Amino acid sequence: MTADLLPSLAARLDDPTLEVRFRAAELLACLGPAAVAHADEVAVLLDDNAARDTNGRPPPRPPCGRWPG
Repeated sequence: MTADLLPSLAARLDDPTLEVRFRAAELLACLGPAAVAHADEVAVLLDDNAARDTNGRPPPRPPCGRWPG
């Protein structure tokens, strides 16, 4: 099942919507070693300043395995 999710999540890393990129990266991180092939794509997002608030902080991160909201 994890392997089925990887292509779909990786495709969302380029989404124009900040929340979609953030959640895709977060879910890939939750998949751990299974997602290692996409580590470089996620690393590019580390400089994505769109995810910062006015004080330069990233948005809060939900624990892995828990759906936000």
